[in-house]
Parts: sequence; structure tokens; C-alpha cells
Amino acid sequence: MVLESYQPRYDDITRILEGKAREFQVSADDLYSEEQVLNQLFTEVFDNDLIAPLQRAEIEKRLEDVFSRSITRKDEVEKSAEQISSPSKDQKDRLIWLMAVATSAIEAVTAFLLIVRKEGTLITDNTFSDVRLLVPVLGVFVTSLSISNFDIKAMSRSARRAE
Repeated sequence: MVLESYQPRYDDITRILEGKAREFQVSADDLYSEEQVLNQLFTEVFDNDLIAPLQRAEIEKRLEDVFSRSITRKDEVEKSAEQISSPSKDQKDRLIWLMAVATSAIEAVTAFLLIVRKEGTLITDNTFSDVRLLVPVLGVFVTSLSISNFDIKAMSRSARRAE
């Protein structure tokens, strides 16, 4: 690189690493990353007193170009990974509502089981009495869903303020 005025490219460093991994029969993941190789190369050039100062500055400039491209590439990879991993707002809202409905249903079933335990049975001679026993179950479900709705709206408002 010093004597040949070689302008390194990020892809070239990747190829060199893969070739060295095959040559020494190791995994490419066991070797330094491209960025670590660039850092080591920069350090070797910077610390070398045998390279003339003007030539050292020119080599460091060539390495700086590769560094800026690697940072741009890393940002692109992180951005696309973030887009893949973060679900959309609509999907989050649906999941939150699904959890709220599931929680309300569990609370209603719990209320139902407590009524069955207290009454001993739900079968009575009077149909009106049977319906009257289910009113608390529906009340628990609706109340729980209302509270969940209130909490979800409050979280949405605080999330919007945080943005």
C-alpha cells in the first residue's frame, strides 16, 4: 500500500479477509472485521517513522476515504436492520389491543369462575336468575376493556410527546 500508491476499497478488504480465512482454514468470523483491519492499518502507517510525513499524510487520506465509506455502509446496514426489526405502528397498536382484550377476557373468566364457586352451579330454575349471574362477568369484561382503552390512549399521548 505504501510503495504502490494502492487505494484500498472496503470490498477488497473483505475479499482479503475471506481469502486469508480459507488459506489458514479458519472461519472468517474468527478474523478481525474490516473496520478493525482498517484501524490496524491506519495505526501502522501513523506510527511508522520510516514513512516520510508527506507520504504518510497521503496514505492516511486514502485510508480516510475507505473509513468514510465503511461508516456509510454500517449506517445503511443498521438502518435496514432497524426497519426489519421494528414493527409498524399499526402492528403495534393491533398487538396492544389484542393483549387488552385477552386480559379483559381472562378477568371475566376469573369472575365467572368465582360466581360458579360461590353459587355452586349456574343452572337454576329461573332463566332471569341465570342471566343475572352473568351480568357481573360482562361488567368485569367491559370495565377492564375501558380501563385498558384509557391506558392505551395515555401511552399514545406520552409517546407522541416524547417524539
